[in-house]
Amino acid sequence: MRKLFTYLSIVILCITCLALTGKDAEAKDADQILKAIDSNGDGQIDKDEWKQNPKGFRKIDDNNDGFLSRDELIRKFGGGSNDDQKPTAPNHSANTTSVPVDGVWNGPIIDVHSQIDEETDLNSIVPMLDRAGVSKVMLSTRFKQPSSDVLELAARHPERIIPAAKSKTKAFTKGQGDYAGKFKEEIELYDYRAIAEVIMWHAAKKGVGAGQSTMEPGDARVAMMIEASRQKNIPFIAHIEFGAMGSGKSSYLEKMDAFIAANRDVPIGLIHMGQLDADDAAQLLPRHSNLFFITSHCNPIAYNDNKQPWTRMLIDSGFATEWRELILAYPERFVLAFDNVFHFHWEGMFLPQVDVWRKALATIPDEVAHAIAHGNAERLWSLPPS
Repeated sequence: MRKLFTYLSIVILCITCLALTGKDAEAKDADQILKAIDSNGDGQIDKDEWKQNPKGFRKIDDNNDGFLSRDELIRKFGGGSNDDQKPTAPNHSANTTSVPVDGVWNGPIIDVHSQIDEETDLNSIVPMLDRAGVSKVMLSTRFKQPSSDVLELAARHPERIIPAAKSKTKAFTKGQGDYAGKFKEEIELYDYRAIAEVIMWHAAKKGVGAGQSTMEPGDARVAMMIEASRQKNIPFIAHIEFGAMGSGKSSYLEKMDAFIAANRDVPIGLIHMGQLDADDAAQLLPRHSNLFFITSHCNPIAYNDNKQPWTRMLIDSGFATEWRELILAYPERFVLAFDNVFHFHWEGMFLPQVDVWRKALATIPDEVAHAIAHGNAERLWSLPPS
């Protein structure tokens, strides 16, 4: 009797919601409910679209992903004949298979590192994620953009925006002022769930506002940042451009090898995969279980756009042979990211990069694609399933 009462309560609640929207008060099945409530047309109902009791929402949301999919609505309210199947948003459960359609992998994606500058339209970020099918992004600010903007955006979209503490400041890279005290105060005051990349070795890049910056792995600034990661129980992300070092690469790589070994209790990620080649990665991976590679800029959209020595992981829309072998051997050690920095990255490069990655992920086993696209990020940053 209690189950019957709960079911009838949910039905009544949903019909009431439909009436309040002024759309199809006669709705009786899943497709009619979607038509009435799904205001943005993405094939599912999110919490903003659901206007009534949140308990009813949670009872229908079987996989607790924050969306009511067509399948979940069918299980509760019926409907959905096989003769009239409508497209639905992907089921973002970690246990879902994502069979490629027309050579495109359709599973969830988490971008573990992107940024916004002062010219980026904050209100465009979530719609852009929706268009790309990216479920979450770890976001920090750059240049004069205040960190408060990311925190405010995350407060509005807590399931989509993961705020990352800003680390790229002149005070830090130049060793000026009380950068350590200010950073410590920042991460203690606010609910940052990630820390942005730590600039350890950055080549001068004309025209993009990024100057040269170098510091040794044993530098006190690096020690401060990895201790912050340790205290917050989140990964340390190192920005090191081995490909631009020239003759200094071997020496710095040895020092970094020792640094990773000395901090085995902290997951350490190399953003842009450190501009390393597959031979270097093959040497490092078996030695360091706490090391993982972040794939930003390792695709043709990024490295065809400029002359930087980014890691050539993808060729056209598939994996280079040597990288494919490493990914299959160490699927838990690669994490997807796009590292949008400027407004023109969001506007012109983000969607094409997501597209090329979806095509590449369709060429590897589904469980490996899930690990790279979102599963490893969820494990490393203790995130709920996408």
